[in-house]
Amino acid sequence: MSEKHVVFGTGQVGHAHALIAQLARSGKDVRAESLHHPKALPEGVDWRAGDATDPDAAADASKGPSVIYQCFVSEATTTEDRCGALPVGMEEGFHERR
Repeated sequence: MSEKHVVFGTGQVGHAHALIAQLARSGKDVRAESLHHPKALPEGVDWRAGDATDPDAAADASKGPSVIYQCFVSEATTTEDRCGALPVGMEEGFHERR
C-alpha cells in the first residue's frame, strides 16, 4: 500500500504547488487540503475542502496519512490566534489511528 501524503494549504504559498507536483511526479498518493479549490492540481491528486486551523477538521484530515505537510498561510494577525490549531488537531488525528 502506498503512503498517503497530505498537504495542508494550496493557495498563497508557492512552494505548496511545487511540493504537490513533485510528490505526484514521484508516484505518491497525494491529497491537498485547503479552504478553496486550487486552480490546477496535477493529475491524480485528490483535493478536499478543509480548514486546517479548526482542530476537529485537522484531526479528521490527519487520520490515515503517513506524511503531513503544513503549507497554509493563516489570515490571523498573531500566531496565537489560529496557528496553534493545526498541531493539536494533527496530533489527535495521528494518534487516534494508531
